[in-house]
Amino acid sequence: DVQGRPIGFTARIFTKEGSSTDVDKVGKYVNSREGKLFDKSSVLLNLSNARRAIVRNKRAVVVEGVMDVIALYEAGVEEAVGVLGTALTSKHADLLSRYTNNVVLLFDGDSAGINATKRSAVNLFGAGLYVDVGILPDGLDPSDVLNRDKGELVEIVNKPVNYFEFVLRGIGDVVSSQEKAEVLSSGVFPALFAIQSPIYFNEMV
Repeated sequence: DVQGRPIGFTARIFTKEGSSTDVDKVGKYVNSREGKLFDKSSVLLNLSNARRAIVRNKRAVVVEGVMDVIALYEAGVEEAVGVLGTALTSKHADLLSRYTNNVVLLFDGDSAGINATKRSAVNLFGAGLYVDVGILPDGLDPSDVLNRDKGELVEIVNKPVNYFEFVLRGIGDVVSSQEKAEVLSSGVFPALFAIQSPIYFNEMV
């Protein structure tokens, strides 16, 4: 928990080439059963260690899971926390708001990661936070980028883009007006109307 007391455990399955283990069936991660103490919707991995760095650096970097947090720590980014593979909830957002006004989302660069970014931004804006997005290469997660080039990962984290710029960049990848409307309705409008600050809202409009 936030005080560093053990409330649950998580394990990562690594498979060797040719292994008979079907990760798709059992999942890459195995977590403790949820209960009163361990509730993934209100727990942020590594917050007990990262909270001082979050305050010092005036931002939190939010990633999806255990290996991503470890990758960022190895790259020197100490303010990283993880959502344990679940969506970032309003409880997570409220928890982060105790330590900072600024959040950088760094989810996987695939379609699932992009959708998770959009959903997370709504909750973060609803908690009065400012949201930027670190853009990972397509199909890669922070661990992949770290293994390829630590400097590249640090640059991605330190040069994020505004959330709305991130979403609008995606419009360039679609062709039809209907697809563009879907991008706006799923990524822009819900987040825009969740913004708490009238000044920031007017800036984004």
